[in-house]
Amino acid sequence: MQKIIITLINVLLLFSCGNKKSDVTTQNNQTEVFNVNPNKSKKIESIDFERTTCYGTCPAFRLSIYKNDSAVFKGLKYTKFIGNAKQKLPENTFKKLESQIIDMNIKELQDNYSIDATDNATAILVINFDDGTRKRIIDYGLSGTPKLKKLYTELTKIGTTTNWKAR
Repeated sequence: MQKIIITLINVLLLFSCGNKKSDVTTQNNQTEVFNVNPNKSKKIESIDFERTTCYGTCPAFRLSIYKNDSAVFKGLKYTKFIGNAKQKLPENTFKKLESQIIDMNIKELQDNYSIDATDNATAILVINFDDGTRKRIIDYGLSGTPKLKKLYTELTKIGTTTNWKAR
């Protein structure tokens, strides 16, 4: 019996000594694992976000934000600006978004989220990294993790409240 207990302890120690440090939080019955050593994450080059239409008046647009705070926007429906626009966002907009993305350990999140309902909008989020990799999340009903929902809110706010000018 003592050998079994020692073996179990050794196995637990072996798995707890990995290089990947993470922490777990639970909020509203949803669990998120995030990287407590963000320096191991690759740098983000750009953020692409698209919201599709829903049965009602959901804003539909495409938005790309780059690390120099420039943005390209295409308003499709129910936004203040319909059409193509390009402009500079307020300083550090990208850094604030990048910080949120790194904090949620985006590469470890699911690729797809959805709700069991119809006529909802879909969020399509693509994070492009400097090593050429990317993370793509398709989220029907914008139902992902709490941190992902917060990011969607921030990106939607940029898309719907910025005074876009035609390019």
